[in-house]
Amino acid sequence: MGLQASDPAAPAGAVRPPAMVTSFIDGAPVTPAAVSGGAELPVVYPATGERVSTLSEADADEVGLAVAAARRAFDRSDWPRWGVERRQALLLAIRDTLLAHADELAYLECLNTGLVLRELRERHAKRAAYNFAFFAEFI
Repeated sequence: MGLQASDPAAPAGAVRPPAMVTSFIDGAPVTPAAVSGGAELPVVYPATGERVSTLSEADADEVGLAVAAARRAFDRSDWPRWGVERRQALLLAIRDTLLAHADELAYLECLNTGLVLRELRERHAKRAAYNFAFFAEFI
């Protein structure tokens, strides 16, 4: 696999991408055997042309399961009754988690896109975190 945990560009303790990337529905990853009709798409590290993972694309049935699970989660959770401060705290905690894992996220995205690791770490990961802060402020 292209960029390995032993490579100089890989962050300390770098995680490996999963062999198969599937949907996450109802609190759990969808097992490849449960995937009904979506295509399997290779994830290729552009720098070497090596396959680093496979993406199991969701079909319409799987999307329907995800939408139904999201509706149930919303209807059965306390989220609709949370006050602004509690929602802000959650969004800011997500921001903090993204920033704490910026190196890992940048590394995985580098494997996926071939973009420069420094650019991904310093701009893309920080921008993703900023988006959560932005929405926390404008609830």
